[in-house]
Amino acid sequence: MTVRDDERDPIRVFLAALPRVVRALDTQLKDCTTPLDVAWTLCDFAGRALELEDCVVYLVDDDDGARLTQYAAWGPKRVAERVFENHIELAVGDGIVGGCALVGAPQCVPDTRLDPRYVGDEGGGLSELAVPLVHRGRSYGVIDSEHPELDHYRAHHVRALCAVAAHGAARLAWLAHQRETDAAR
Repeated sequence: MTVRDDERDPIRVFLAALPRVVRALDTQLKDCTTPLDVAWTLCDFAGRALELEDCVVYLVDDDDGARLTQYAAWGPKRVAERVFENHIELAVGDGIVGGCALVGAPQCVPDTRLDPRYVGDEGGGLSELAVPLVHRGRSYGVIDSEHPELDHYRAHHVRALCAVAAHGAARLAWLAHQRETDAAR
C-alpha cells in the first residue's frame, strides 16, 4: 500500500473536517426524493470526497427485504452519469455485501481471494470494504468499495464510509416513512 502523509490523505482530510463535510452531504441528500437519488448521491459523494477507486450502493428490495440490488456506481461499472451496466442482485446473507446487510456491521476484507464469500464483479478488487446503510436497526442497503491493492482499507476508511452511510440511511429512512405515510392516507 502506498502511504500518503496525513495532509494529502483524502480520508484523513475528510475525517478532520467531518462536521462540515457531512453538512454538505446532508444538503445534497435533502434534494433526494427517491432511494435511487440517494444511492447516486452517496456514490458520487463518497467516490469524490474519499477518492475511492470503486463504490457501489446496493439497496434492499422493498418487496420482502431479502434481496439487495446494485443501484448506483462510482468507478469502472459506471458508463455515464447515472448509468451503469450489469446490475448484480444478491440475497441478504450472500457474499460480503449480503453478509454486511445481514449482520448490520462493516465488513473489511484485506484479501478477497481468501474470503469464500467474495462475489467477483467487473474489475474485481483484491480488498473490499462493505458498510451497512442502517437506521434505527433497519437495513436499507450497503455501500461497497473494492480496491486493486491487497489490504488497502484501514480503520479510518471504515469510519469515513460509516459516516457517509449513516447520513444516507437516515435519508432513506425518511423517504420510507414518507411513502408509508402517503400509503396510509
